Amino acid sequence: IDIEKISVLARNICPVSSAIGDRSYNYTKLIEGRTAILYRGNDKEKEIDRIPYEYILEMAVASKSSKFIIQTDEWEFFEYFKNIFPDTIRFEDQEMINYNPEKVIAPRSTSFVVKFIAALRAISTAKKLIIPTGNTAIWTLFFRGHKQNVWQYNNKEHLWKRL
Repeated sequence: IDIEKISVLARNICPVSSAIGDRSYNYTKLIEGRTAILYRGNDKEKEIDRIPYEYILEMAVASKSSKFIIQTDEWEFFEYFKNIFPDTIRFEDQEMINYNPEKVIAPRSTSFVVKFIAALRAISTAKKLIIPTGNTAIWTLFFRGHKQNVWQYNNKEHLWKRL
């Protein structure tokens, strides 16, 4: 996928609202000097295989970073990662739940969507980015406009690579 070209198209066809833009701007202040990680656990469980935590850890080590910000919906992943990399933070107002493969995620509120898209947009500005495959990850690349300093886990191949 030509991220650079599609990014221009996506930003022109799907501009963010002022509510998303304002929140995203505030979120970016937390990112300075941190590698951003997107880990979708609970809400993707029914669609694709979960990424084993160890692969995210491998990408984190490969990024040569020690400070992280994580966008996740799963408490267990956040706690696992923070235990290994203590200088790890998250967006405090983002909803997180305990891992439960049987839980069906109900439709989200407008407030949740605004915060989530703002977080995706904000993490796209990080100097380094660790992402899965999927629609949320591709939007971080569309917002970012390039694939530089991005590590991605591929669910179908069960491996990761630096893009």
